[in-house]
This record gives sequence, C-alpha cells and structure tokens, in this order.
Amino acid sequence: MFLGGAWGIVWIASICAIQAKRLHDLDATGWWILVVGPTSLLGGQIHLDLLAQMVVIVMLLALGFVKGMEGTNRYGADPLSRPSIA
Repeated sequence: MFLGGAWGIVWIASICAIQAKRLHDLDATGWWILVVGPTSLLGGQIHLDLLAQMVVIVMLLALGFVKGMEGTNRYGADPLSRPSIA
C-alpha cells in the first residue's frame, strides 16, 4: 500500500514538473498548474460542470499542441533554437 502511495506522489510531482516546463516554454507561469492539475486529477471522482471540463480540455490541448515562444523568454533560452555558427 505504501509503495503505491509513494509511486503516486512521484508520478504527480513529475507530471507537474513537465507541465511547468511546458508552461515556461509558452512564457506563462507554472502556477497555472493549480488551475488545470487538481481539476483534471479529480475530474473522474467529482462532478464537474461542462464549462469546467471544457476549460481543462482546452488547456491540456494547448499545453500539448501550441508551439512555444521563439527566442529567449523570461524563463530562459529557446530549447529548440539552433546555435548560430559564426
């Protein structure tokens, strides 16, 4: 039982870290996870109205498919940029 609970905490922490890194690619603060994360994790256990479900779906799709900012933003350099050869 403990191993399952510990694994769940590690899994949730890693998902939050990945989402925060993706939000930083979009030049958004990682605190937006507090909007999407608990709602999406509890969605199957509590009754959410249709609007809340749609907001979660749109935000998760945006995290997955929207291209990040080009160039450097306040969170660092663009990880997809190629170094210039001088």
